[in-house]
Amino acid sequence: MKYVVSRERPSETNDPDSFFQGPSHQSFPSGEVAEIMPAYDAIARVKVHGHWQSDVLAGAGVGIAWGIYAHHRKTPLFLGALPGHGLMVGYAKQF
Repeated sequence: MKYVVSRERPSETNDPDSFFQGPSHQSFPSGEVAEIMPAYDAIARVKVHGHWQSDVLAGAGVGIAWGIYAHHRKTPLFLGALPGHGLMVGYAKQF
């Protein structure tokens, strides 16, 4: 989504509607907020002008949707991509 939407960060512009500015702009959605400690991280990312408020809300939505999907999968093994070129491997088992 970041490459398609290509939104400028608040530190780059004062216009929150600055979408489709090229592949070097990757503000939307906020990948950090899709990970651990989303509420704290969301507030911090907005305060330091790292993301717009809508970026962190969309990132939280992606994280919640992925968590629900992963929880309801039938296969116990899963593999996923993380922001920043990371990789996630997991195993789920219910007792």
